[in-house]
This record gives sequence, C-alpha cells and structure tokens, in this order.
Amino acid sequence: MDPLAGERPIHTRTLEVEVCEARDGDWEARGGLVDLRKSGFVPVAGDLQVSGLLHHMRLRASFDSETGTLKQIAAEQPAVAFEPSSLSRGESCRDPIGRIQALEGTNVTGTWGERLNDAIAGPRGCTHILTLARLLGATLAYLLARERAQQAARHRPGERIFHRSMSFDGQQRGDGQLELVFQLSDLHFAPADEIARPMARFAEQVEIRGAAMIELRDLTLRALRVAQRRRGPDDLESATWVSLEEEVATFVGGPVARGMRRRVLERFAGLAEGTPLVAALLDLAPSLFQCMASLAEQSTARAACDPSVFFSGGQTDSCYMWRKEGALDLARERERARGPEDG
Repeated sequence: MDPLAGERPIHTRTLEVEVCEARDGDWEARGGLVDLRKSGFVPVAGDLQVSGLLHHMRLRASFDSETGTLKQIAAEQPAVAFEPSSLSRGESCRDPIGRIQALEGTNVTGTWGERLNDAIAGPRGCTHILTLARLLGATLAYLLARERAQQAARHRPGERIFHRSMSFDGQQRGDGQLELVFQLSDLHFAPADEIARPMARFAEQVEIRGAAMIELRDLTLRALRVAQRRRGPDDLESATWVSLEEEVATFVGGPVARGMRRRVLERFAGLAEGTPLVAALLDLAPSLFQCMASLAEQSTARAACDPSVFFSGGQTDSCYMWRKEGALDLARERERARGPEDG
C-alpha cells in the first residue's frame, strides 16, 4: 500500500536572483534555476530521465545601474536534460548557450523581453534559460525603479543589495488534480559596515505565498489562493499577511497552459513584470509544465510495451534540442516513417 497514494510530491522548481554593488555605478546580478524531480522516471528520446536534479541553469550579468544597460552576460548549464549522445549526433542543450550574449547592450527597462525572445526563444535556445533570463531582466527593472524612487544610499563594492527566491512545489492528488504551492521572498539589504550585526543589513522583506489547484484533465485553474506580507525593521513581529484573492480571482476557471502570461500582464498592466505578485504568477505556467513532465507512473508502464525510441519528447521547435530538422527531430521523423512494426 502506497502511504502517499492520495497526495504525492512530484516536482520542485526554485529560481533565484541576487544583485550586488560593483564599482563605478555598476551592479552585478546572478540568477539560478533548479528543477528537482521527486519521484519516478521518464522514458524519453532513447533514455530514462531519473528522479533527482534535472535542470540547473545559471546566469551572471553586469549592468549600469544609472542607465539600466546590460554590459555583460554569460550562462552556465551544470545539469541539462540532454547530454551529447549517439541519438542526438553529439548535440546537447549547451550548444546554443552563447546566444545569450546577444542581449549585451540591451536596456532592462526597455526592449529586454523582445530582444530575449529574438535571441534564445524556441528553437534558438533553452526554455529554462529563457525563463530565468525573463525573471532576471524583470527583477532588475523592478529593483532599479524602486531604488530610484526611494533614493536609496549606495552600498559598498561587493555588498549585497537584493535577493529574490521563488519556489514552486507540485503535488499530484488522488482526485485528478495537481496542487502547485508557490512562495516568493524578496530581501532588500541596507548598506552596512563590512563587519556588522546581521539585522543591521536588513531593510525590508516582501513575501508572496500561494496555492493553485489545477485540473489535470484540461489544465484548468480550479482555485487560487494568494497572500502577501511586507515587513521592515519597525514591524518585524507585527506585520500581517494580506489576502490577494480578489486581485487574482479573474484567473480561476481559465487555462494555465495557454495564454497565462498574456492574461497576467493584461490584468496587472499598471505594474512592472518584476513586481512580486506579478513575478510569481508569470512563473506558474512554466513550473506547471515541469510538474507535468514528472507525472511518470502511467507513462512508464505504457512505454514498457511500446517499441518506440521516442515514447515521449518535446514539441517541434519548442527548444534547440527539439528544433525542426535537428538531430532528435530527424530521428523521430525517421522512426515515424518506418512504423513501429519495423522497429
């Protein structure tokens, strides 16, 4: 008997952005994304993707905090879904990693999203680097506007200015639904001496907590609960959580997998993409897709009886590895043309 048959943890996605003071008016930003599959395994493209660390993506950038212009950016992919193999003809998820440098010279408060899509969206790159880069740019634009509005004092070179973390935890339920619990924490740092009391570095914390209930049959959002808490040095113990359910009620009953990003941006058109609530909602759909890929119990049993090398795989042009006429796409098309009986 499975003790977790009614409610089973399947996937966790974590994203982080940290910003530090550099020199001569520059800021340095670091971003990270980790996908952790919590159970099962997935048969895909001639191999078995196991539980554990699935994706690990990093970005490192420097930009002018006066103008918002990106000076340098680089990406790393310590863990990817596809390493070079015979089936992929030596191709891997890391091959297009240098395309991210096309963003250099872009203003994060201007055409960041458009330039990002042109550089690495779809068959030009990695969907997970794209998700992280969208968050990085939106967070930097939001932070720049906030620091300017508050006329914040400058930090010492190397001192942290800001840290954002988001996590999305997916649980498969026994009633045909998936629960996606999410949390965001923004920590703003006050300028302090090199050696100081820990709380002397505390300026403000903003937190978002929420839970989305999603129908697996059609990926419809059945329920959405969200609350926010904001704390500063003077109200650390007294600050309370404020419900935001009225603000997000419009999304209930609609699809999560299609058009969620557009609907969020339309609903909160007066807010920046990097605003805590907006940032959390924009990552609901990408996190759901990762959870869906971890629903392996039924697919593994079917795959054992299926002669296909490509029992599961990405949609054509969804990323570099599944681009049209790439190694995996061509191999899949050859298999389709041959037919399963010819295996």
